[in-house]
Amino acid sequence: KLRVFGGEIFISDIGVADLDTPSPKFTCRIDAAALDLAQLTEGTEFGRMQGVLEGHIENAVFSRGQPQSFDLVFETVRKKGVPQKISVEAVDNIARIGGGTSPFVGMAGTFVSLFRELPYEKIGIRARLENDVFRINGTIKEDGKEYLVKRGGLGGVDVINQSPDNRIGFKDMLKRLKRVTSARQSPEIGEETGSQ
Repeated sequence: KLRVFGGEIFISDIGVADLDTPSPKFTCRIDAAALDLAQLTEGTEFGRMQGVLEGHIENAVFSRGQPQSFDLVFETVRKKGVPQKISVEAVDNIARIGGGTSPFVGMAGTFVSLFRELPYEKIGIRARLENDVFRINGTIKEDGKEYLVKRGGLGGVDVINQSPDNRIGFKDMLKRLKRVTSARQSPEIGEETGSQ
């Protein structure tokens, strides 16, 4: 059990397989409880978030220091006295990681450009790695849509997973993550150009 980011991380079901091969496998389950998103994202290039995060990673298999497979689910939970806010940069980066485009185009961009932080109702992400294929989905489903971020109040913004059946090679996903986090980027806020 680790006490980090204002909460706790539990590592259980630890095991080792294929010890007699050049690539032994390490397996485990990871559960996270009451992680403080403000502490978790403070000082990162990803963008600031506030709230409480919980979830788990099961069926985790690592070999040679690299993940081979896992099932991950993380969601925010309401906690009295803890604001649920997300920076414009973080919203934009979640959309990019999900393979979508910036939600800050057209009228939404004009409106949101007045703010640096937005309220949200819930953030929910499910990810799966299997056979070097990575998938990312939202856990919030309403009215036939799948959300990664569900807005809160009039000033919030939704991040909708436009491709729920998305699949990407894990190495390509790591490259996408590196692009998002390697340099401080300004979110794409502005008017639509009309290009497809």
